Amino acid sequence: MDRFIKDTGAYTIWQLSDNNLYELAEFVVWENYKHHTNGQMSTTSISEIACIHQEEMKYFNRSRIFVARNAENKIIGTIRLMHWDGYEMLPIQTLFNIRSLTDISPSDSNTAIWHIGRFAVSTDAGHNGILLFKLLLLYAIAPMFEFDKGIVFAECDSRLLRTMRLMGIEAESLGRGIEYLGSETIPIYATLNGIGGFFKKNRSLLSNPFCLSA
Repeated sequence: MDRFIKDTGAYTIWQLSDNNLYELAEFVVWENYKHHTNGQMSTTSISEIACIHQEEMKYFNRSRIFVARNAENKIIGTIRLMHWDGYEMLPIQTLFNIRSLTDISPSDSNTAIWHIGRFAVSTDAGHNGILLFKLLLLYAIAPMFEFDKGIVFAECDSRLLRTMRLMGIEAESLGRGIEYLGSETIPIYATLNGIGGFFKKNRSLLSNPFCLSA
């Protein structure tokens, strides 16, 4: 069963259970195609849903997945944070042929390494979309600040990357993008310092029971 986190007044935030991972996969694939191809699903969309579902089942025990649901209990936003165990191959490695994350991470062995994925916000979120975007991202990155040092990797749509930078997140590209789930997707990373400004500026949203005006 999903664990209730927050009621914003327009939607509710939950930590997703493994029973609903297929729903997550369907939402992520559908929203990516809806955003970038006007809803024209590819012929491989069913296999893409199945692949994402299998990946999230594999990562679930080391992950925290947050979703937003509307009044009809439909998912309208998702994000997943995983604390890397140092061994498991991540989607960013497979997609971009990265042999090891340690090869492109700070040499300090005390640096915690994270991965963010499945970040999607529905077009149905309307004028609340930007706030929902911020709130989901805040819930995802909050555990990183329990550590003194950290770096987070992600595979990020090019337009999403521009939005993140406009919000003050210092994200850096690791290389050229590829076509994935209907859009150009770029491998990126950000250090704890690089996301610290965004977190400090917006962290009050996490404690406000209703934050529509934030």
